[in-house]
Amino acid sequence: MVGAPLKKWIVGVGRSRRAVYWEWQTPEERKAVAAIKAAFDPLGIMNPGCLMHV
Repeated sequence: MVGAPLKKWIVGVGRSRRAVYWEWQTPEERKAVAAIKAAFDPLGIMNPGCLMHV
């Protein structure tokens, strides 16, 4: 498979690591992520609740 060497590096946060991810973020970073999510997904239909609960 062509992308196999990169597969282990191209991953998202995922539901299993969501809580840990948010522990590492400052309140300002959380607000920035929420603003970016709202800009790209104003209806909240792309993976709702996977990265953050709004």
